[in-house]
Amino acid sequence: MKKKYTDTTTFGYITATSAKDVVTQLRRGSIFFVDDTDAEYMKGYSHRASLLGRAIRYDNEENFVKDLLKANLLERGHIKAKKVSLSKKSRK
Repeated sequence: MKKKYTDTTTFGYITATSAKDVVTQLRRGSIFFVDDTDAEYMKGYSHRASLLGRAIRYDNEENFVKDLLKANLLERGHIKAKKVSLSKKSRK
């Protein structure tokens, strides 16, 4: 069964059939890590997330996706980006 996800860091949409498919699509959508394997991508993502205080397991795709969801780095379904105003009025 296909599930829809949104990468909350880019607001890119993913439709995937498995956790492995989610990881592969995230990796392929990344211009810097497209040549990595899925395992290399997960390990690097986990390391970068740890610098921000987020624990993301990379031992397998299922745990990786679960942790992305728990950390709100990935959400189920399609979400819309929030509009941000940079006007001085909105900063007060």
